[in-house]
Amino acid sequence: MVIKNIQVLRALAAFCVLFLHTVYAVNDYNFFQLTKNFSSWGDFGVDIFFIITGFIMIYVKRSQKNTFHFLKNRINRILPLYYFFNILYLFIFILFPTSFRTLQINFDNFFLSLLFLNQYINLEKPIVTAGWSLEYEMLFYILFAICMFIRNIKLFYFFIIFLLFLLSFKDFLFIEFLFGILIGIIYINKNKLKKNIFKNYSLFFLIFGLVTLFVSIFFYQETHRTIKYGIPSAFILLGSIFSKQISNKYIIFLGNASYSIYLSHSLCVIGTVKLFKIIAPNFNGITLVIIILTLSLLFASLIYYFIERNLILLMKKL
Repeated sequence: MVIKNIQVLRALAAFCVLFLHTVYAVNDYNFFQLTKNFSSWGDFGVDIFFIITGFIMIYVKRSQKNTFHFLKNRINRILPLYYFFNILYLFIFILFPTSFRTLQINFDNFFLSLLFLNQYINLEKPIVTAGWSLEYEMLFYILFAICMFIRNIKLFYFFIIFLLFLLSFKDFLFIEFLFGILIGIIYINKNKLKKNIFKNYSLFFLIFGLVTLFVSIFFYQETHRTIKYGIPSAFILLGSIFSKQISNKYIIFLGNASYSIYLSHSLCVIGTVKLFKIIAPNFNGITLVIIILTLSLLFASLIYYFIERNLILLMKKL
């Protein structure tokens, strides 16, 4: 069963990342600078994605036949579109190398990007910059899959939580997956009394998460993002899954297309801002942000409908 509010949160998270990068690009190309007032808004989108991932892995675990079935599903979901954009970036770089300001593609970073290892070995972001978060996700999937060999559910929970704690000493961001796992354990618990308590306080959790997230955007700039964004995002997820489900078909569609939005938006954002810098260098920055957001969502929707879905179907047939 699809939890509709999860798709709503995915749409929100993807839009936030899109907004953040749009504002950054508009400012970076020196358009009207009022947009600097919102320069940090949207940075929390990735944190929402990480917590959702932790939750979903617990939620879908019951339907996975075995470890290899789980990994196959994750590969079918993540790799096709990510590889598509890596290859697309490579072709653009070969044909129009000056279209990128700083990106340099060689065999080393291209190969490591495909293996989700660029940050761990080269200590730099992958070719598709948004892929930095996927390198975290893929490592989490591998750990989760290894733990799935453990049949005893309590031992399984112990080892996946233990491994995430160990990783958090290296990078505290892995704790966000743990937040999602704990929320997932709460959600699948069959104790109706406990679940009713969470349902009754779901609106409080949701409001508390939204308020603390809003406050954290403007304050606590030096605080680690797991504290600043991760904790509020966890409360937002906790409140959302136990709240009344939103059924707006357009929002649900954007939630379904969130992966396409996440991977495709950089091309649309940079391409549009470069075009406006040539044809209208003094264009109003706020208006340009709205134009870019609209075009990026339309572009990503087409990518999702015509490319992502078909790539997933193709992978399932292999």
